[in-house]
Order: sequence, then C-alpha cells, then structure tokens
Amino acid sequence: ERIMVKRWPNMWAALPASVKAEVKVKIHEDTRKSFKPMHEDIKRNINTILDIKQMSIDKLVSCPKMMVDMFRQTGARELAFITHVAATMGFSLGLVQTGLYIWNNKGPDLDYFDYILLPVSGLIIGYFTNYLAIKMTFSPIHAHIMCGGYVNIQGVFLKRQKEASAELAKLVCSQIIYAKGMLQYMLSTGSSA
Repeated sequence: ERIMVKRWPNMWAALPASVKAEVKVKIHEDTRKSFKPMHEDIKRNINTILDIKQMSIDKLVSCPKMMVDMFRQTGARELAFITHVAATMGFSLGLVQTGLYIWNNKGPDLDYFDYILLPVSGLIIGYFTNYLAIKMTFSPIHAHIMCGGYVNIQGVFLKRQKEASAELAKLVCSQIIYAKGMLQYMLSTGSSA
C-alpha cells in the first residue's frame, strides 16, 4: 500500500476497496512464491552466508549491558539464593567475630588483636560465604535423590537447568539472533562466513 500511495497515488485512490484487497492478496501470494526458494536456500546454507557464532560474540562484546541483563534475568533465582546464603553465613560468622572480640576484651590484653581481628575475619568471612554460595549454586552437578525422591541434592542452578536454558534461548533469539539483527550484521560487516 505504501508503494502504491507513493508511486501511483491517484490510481490507488481511485480503486475500489475490493480491488485494493484483491491486489494485496495477489501480491502476498506472489511474494511468498518468489521468496520461498530463496528462504529454503538460506536455511540450508546459513553457515556459509553468516557466522552466527561470531555475530553473537560481536553483539555481546559491543553491548555488555545486554549480556549482564540476560544473565541477571536468567539467573535471578540463583542470584537471590547467593545473596541469601551469603547474608545468612555473614551474619552467623559475624556473631563468631563478635564473640572473639568480646573474648579479647575480657581475656588476655592483646593490643594488636583488635587491629588484626576485623580485617582477617572480614577476609575469611567474605571468602567463605562467596565460596559456599557459589558451591551450592553449581555443585553437585548430578542429582542425588534421597528419601524416596523427596530430597534432591544438586546445585540450585543445575536443578532448573532446562528452564534456565529455555529462558536464555528466548532471550538470545529475541535480542541477538533474529532476522533483522542478522541482516544488519551482514550489512555492517560487509562479509559472510
């Protein structure tokens, strides 16, 4: 319709609505017939036309925020889990740290102990909580089913691997590997695979 209005505005305006509808249907049919062989050829030879892996790498490198957003969206549950585990462990170990501080003030008078306690315990607590949270997220790799199938000991991310991979695939297809994006990439790089 835009082409007709642009090229032949008077003729297009003079046509009755039924003729316009018939012209549109005919053009759609002819377009499908002419594009179908090309579309099939592109599907068969996509790897020789376009390097999808390199296109994906280039897109993610040029837009790191997109990669971070995709990771955050896909792993939102796991990031919340890591936060909660780290907070719980940090609080528990902070209580131990408080106990050591109180013990030092009541016990032997070690002037340097206060200056060492906080940085060293902070280092240990930070390292331990991060290690534990990451370990619980990704280990064990394989499920260990116990108690008649009621308990599944497996990394929390790996438990929902199928769900997460489907979500990530949707994001990749909508933001990286889609028809318009592939065409833009081919035109901007000026080269094929």
